Amino acid sequence: MISSLESKIVKNSGRMHKKDFTRNCLLTMPLMVLIALNKQGQGLTMELYNFAKKIKMVENGETISKQAYSAARKKLNPQIFKLLNVNYLNRIYSVKGNYKTFNGYLLIACDGSKPVLPNNKSLRRWFGGEKCDDGVIRSTNGNMSVSYDCLNHFIIDLVIDKYNTSEKILLKENLKNMSEIGFLKDKLKIFILDRGYPSLELFYQLIYQEKQSFVIRLKKSNYKKEREAMKTNDGFVDIMLTNQRIASSKASKAIKEEFKKLGKMNLRITTITLKNGEKEYLISNLPMNEFTHEDIREIYRLRWEVETLYDRLKNFLSVENVRGQSKLTVEQDFYSQLIIHNIVMDMAHESGLERQKRGIFNDKEKNRKINMNSAIGLFKSDIIEIIREPDKKKRNKMFDQLIERISKRSHTTQHSKNKKKIKTRHSKKS
Repeated sequence: MISSLESKIVKNSGRMHKKDFTRNCLLTMPLMVLIALNKQGQGLTMELYNFAKKIKMVENGETISKQAYSAARKKLNPQIFKLLNVNYLNRIYSVKGNYKTFNGYLLIACDGSKPVLPNNKSLRRWFGGEKCDDGVIRSTNGNMSVSYDCLNHFIIDLVIDKYNTSEKILLKENLKNMSEIGFLKDKLKIFILDRGYPSLELFYQLIYQEKQSFVIRLKKSNYKKEREAMKTNDGFVDIMLTNQRIASSKASKAIKEEFKKLGKMNLRITTITLKNGEKEYLISNLPMNEFTHEDIREIYRLRWEVETLYDRLKNFLSVENVRGQSKLTVEQDFYSQLIIHNIVMDMAHESGLERQKRGIFNDKEKNRKINMNSAIGLFKSDIIEIIREPDKKKRNKMFDQLIERISKRSHTTQHSKNKKKIKTRHSKKS
């Protein structure tokens, strides 16, 4: 992290304009990044005072005023947090290589949420929100979309936009952002999506443009004729690209022309019967000889991990606790929590490996999970001191000690004995 903050590429990406953060001022770009990472959910005055105390500014008679902080925020490009996140994940997926896969594939769930934002005039004007019957906005909301690694519990990408932005448009932005991340290009991926996403345009994009695999839940009304004609609960069928389907599609003119040339799409439809007798229908392009019916069921079940992610973002990281009245400050607050989440999850993973090495990962320990609230609190308590430590050996030792403290803050979770074990493997990379 500390080396990333000092790199020229990161410094340049952290400025809104070329001249920003070039003068010798108190609030440098790295300090502004650290203030964002140190966010505690307190009042702004108290947060700035406590941060100044941590970095020993107070001892030198210096303080950070709200006015100076607000002025510096206008210079900080929120994209810096995304770049730092990609740099951090690159270390995990490429350098360390100790990530989990399902039959060699990363399982990436994409999903949206509508976070509540401060109900001030400026944010209400930009983001919009839920409206009353008379058309007046009663709650300011954004529309957030994430791409999330369900097995390794890392957020790959996060975007936030206006309340009425289509979730399919945000998904396209997630996919575009992911396609530009270097360490992901050689990784096999399966995208998992809920029933609000399926469309001929999306299938075409994932198969022919992105060349990606997917498992997507269908609505009961989707491709009903094709499903009823199936003789088994799992198989490939031709989705005919009829004139009616092409006309009702929201795809571009060029893609509609491609639909006419194709005539059909051969896709796999898997019927899942739930315990209550209800049926779910999943559409995918996964080969039958590589993924069984149970594999498809398990892959879609793992999509639930993205729902628990939103719980962590809202209840543990307080991502909705935005300080500011502009689109820029909202993006800064949301994107900064993105990297905090991933570092904490990485430390939680490391603490589990540490218990294994010490031979204390017995049957009882297998059901122990990190207390996320404590982990985030410990992280924010120590991370500034760790990042600012100039000696690399001392810094690594402090980080290991933090992981050790986090590993002790765990709780036992109950698991059903009948629950099928997740079929995963670790990458062979070292």
